[in-house]
Amino acid sequence: MADGDKVAQWLDIRQKQLNQKLQEIREDEELGGDEKEQLVDETRRSALAEEDYRGFFLPKELKDSVLFTRA
Repeated sequence: MADGDKVAQWLDIRQKQLNQKLQEIREDEELGGDEKEQLVDETRRSALAEEDYRGFFLPKELKDSVLFTRA
């Protein structure tokens, strides 16, 4: 189950962290122009592909829930 306020809060935190990482890459004097843009693109792509479950929780009772597992 998702707590909408918590999910939005964590999404905002995650976006700020990503923006900070991207800014650090752009300000790095040792990287060339093409290298910077490639690293920025890779960092953005990997951050967006990563699952973030912060803000989600289990209900108090699981009697009506189904648990899926891998065998």
